Amino acid sequence: MSTDRPRSLAEELRSRSDAELAGLLRARPDLVNPVPSDLASLAARAATRPSVQRALDRLDLFGVQVVEVLCALPDPVVPARVAELLGADPTERMAALHEQALLYGDPGAPFLLRTVREVVGNPAGLGPPVEQALAAYGPARLQQLVADLGLPAGGDPVAAAHDVGVLFADDDRLDALMAGASPEAQAALAALAWGPPTGRVERARRDVDAASAGTPVEELLARGLLVATEPITVVLPREVGLRLRGGRVHEAALPAAPALDLTPRDPHEVDRTAAGAAFAFIRGVEDLLELWGTEPAKVLRA
Repeated sequence: MSTDRPRSLAEELRSRSDAELAGLLRARPDLVNPVPSDLASLAARAATRPSVQRALDRLDLFGVQVVEVLCALPDPVVPARVAELLGADPTERMAALHEQALLYGDPGAPFLLRTVREVVGNPAGLGPPVEQALAAYGPARLQQLVADLGLPAGGDPVAAAHDVGVLFADDDRLDALMAGASPEAQAALAALAWGPPTGRVERARRDVDAASAGTPVEELLARGLLVATEPITVVLPREVGLRLRGGRVHEAALPAAPALDLTPRDPHEVDRTAAGAAFAFIRGVEDLLELWGTEPAKVLRA
């Protein structure tokens, strides 16, 4: 993995050839109007939320799937990991995203433009990473969770949340943690697997521990498999959601457009129907002009 990467999108654009810059402007024509004064201005405009939203709106379904997988991974992105979570080869779409300056840096370890993550939010119905979700917990609750997970105790909440994140990043340890839950708790997890990743629970921030958990939800909260982010809201951490989905972000990758379900029609019948529709349109225009001839339309002030 290369660490020699541009420090910013502007720095990468300065290293692009004229042909590559022309490709960017063809792919994202909104960047041309008004004409940017320099490459720094072009990079700044390319990273704005409205421009990124337009670029994402122009993607096909498979392109959106690739973007959602990229958003589910930390920077720098490993293409092999993208292919694993996608279930298909993302090379072509990732090259297109790089051309559009939505990805930048070393193609073998690119960085996703931060604005893309902001626009997409939680991708494909997945929740936030567990370390991010645990920011809602206070020090005492975090220390209880760390103890229930068998992790080393410490007084730093940030370090505790990081330790939980490391545990959840280990697929074998996470699988063992989920396997130790009761069937009822596992059924509750399965209900959230494909999104939305949040659920409503009264007193979600109650004090719980593994020894005294009396309900499936308390059992999941005690293990960190659900995290209380609000007084009545719990969220399924992203790592747990991915394991429940079998290590895939989407149920199925769709690299090709689905076949259209067509119904054969007689060409002569189509021609007659089209002629009838054209006649009805012309007749409607004639009626409108005749009405305006006797009662002119009012002029709008604007």
